[in-house]
Amino acid sequence: MYKHFVLTQFNLKNFPLGVEARKDWIKWTRKRIDLFYRYCLPSFLNQSNKNFSWLLYFDSETPDEFHVNIEELKKIDFVNVRFANGFDHFMEKYTFDIEDLCKGTDWVMISRCDNDDCLEKDAIAAIQSKFVPKDEFMISLASGYILNTANDTLSHYYYPESPFITIIESCKKEHLKGIFYCEHRNWPQLEMKLLDELFARNVRSVFILDKPYWMQVVHGENVSNSAIRGFPVLYNKLLTSYGIQKRTKRGSFLLIPAYKKKYYWKRYLMSILIRILKR
Repeated sequence: MYKHFVLTQFNLKNFPLGVEARKDWIKWTRKRIDLFYRYCLPSFLNQSNKNFSWLLYFDSETPDEFHVNIEELKKIDFVNVRFANGFDHFMEKYTFDIEDLCKGTDWVMISRCDNDDCLEKDAIAAIQSKFVPKDEFMISLASGYILNTANDTLSHYYYPESPFITIIESCKKEHLKGIFYCEHRNWPQLEMKLLDELFARNVRSVFILDKPYWMQVVHGENVSNSAIRGFPVLYNKLLTSYGIQKRTKRGSFLLIPAYKKKYYWKRYLMSILIRILKR
């Protein structure tokens, strides 16, 4: 009935490389490889449902030193390594790649995940449980964690328009839109409205709120992610459900004022209310 793809842009260039810029890009790729093996890959290997294809897009100019890693990844059953000549080329080709891979299928589910983030073990299963045969219907894993690697603390974050989203599309239309058609914050389907959710009037999307299904890793080199989001987790948590053998430290009540400055409390409270009343 459908095929499910998860897309990860690994080290795609988005600017012309001079000598110094290329050195920085290679250095950045080394750090991303390390983060990927420590956090992202273990969480995918730990999925309870592996009935999906993970498309990892590497830059076509990726240096030889990383080819050992690429060959290792190719051995994983659900991994499909792809190449693109920079970000612009990726944006031109990835939907055509998926169209080729889903020939003979009526529907496709396209999800996204960055290479330094994690999925909880039931994330893929939760996404697929919400499948409906409706073109451009969206699924949002709207609850997750932020891991601050500087002190190994967590915060819990309700984020309806997070990057952990999925679009369902018909394979019978002329061309797929794809999950990168617009920035994750700009999809109109991901605007959460209290009354629409409570009275089941939302026909464009579904928000999964029952537990944290993802974990963003804040490691000091993130483009936009901050550890001061959501609400601090005030207890130790073992991260084995994310495939990681680590126990976090307790957050502190004293940190709450700092979180208050950067968080939308209205959205947090609305998400809790929806979760409780829709049980």
